[in-house]
Amino acid sequence: MKKSFPFIFLIIAVLASTLIHAQPIVTTSAPPYNSDTYLVNSVLMGSGVSGYNITGYGQNIQKGFFSNGFGAIGIDSGLVMCSGNVTNIMTSTGPGASTNIINAPNQGGGDADLLATAQSVPALIGAGFSVPSVQDAALIEFDFVPTSDTVEFNYVFGSDEYLTWINTAFNDVFGFYLSGPGISGPYSNSAINVANVPNTTPPLPITISTIHPGLNGQYYNTGGALLAYNGY
Repeated sequence: MKKSFPFIFLIIAVLASTLIHAQPIVTTSAPPYNSDTYLVNSVLMGSGVSGYNITGYGQNIQKGFFSNGFGAIGIDSGLVMCSGNVTNIMTSTGPGASTNIINAPNQGGGDADLLATAQSVPALIGAGFSVPSVQDAALIEFDFVPTSDTVEFNYVFGSDEYLTWINTAFNDVFGFYLSGPGISGPYSNSAINVANVPNTTPPLPITISTIHPGLNGQYYNTGGALLAYNGY
């Protein structure tokens, strides 16, 4: 039996447009969705599994709950994480609708694993840019004991840095790091990053420089009427 994690990750981004008459996605970071423990055990984890030793990084407004998302992104509800405020990820609906992005002050610092992931990309794609730092990270870390042999999660990644800043120092990045018995990787606690572009060898991590119209374009979408960001 698979354990499924419904998940939206936003590095100043995400959401999908749709050709059907979808309703706007609803997001909130209000109580109880301002608690990392609640988000892990009541939103992210599948039935029969609980997380413990739960810690987080970033402001409360960077993490929360989304609902009414099936028509727009194919995931009905789940965890939303963002480098800014999660309540600013949707737009008004309809042709030519204006966006609802609000410029917010920087939320905080970065993370060593996210930085290492972003910095690995230039060599993997044969590009000459470098990534000196990452900022405004939103993180949740937790332990869990699986009850089956498969862990599965669904996610959407997007960025307002598309397409201007691909292959530059502003390489927005997403990571899902897994550690445990029998796992030996290059990240903290010998973790591996399981969020990679499908069917790439060596695996390419998820960043704006590894998925865009010029590279792995089959996975790239332009923002639309239900999306306040440039691409996802």
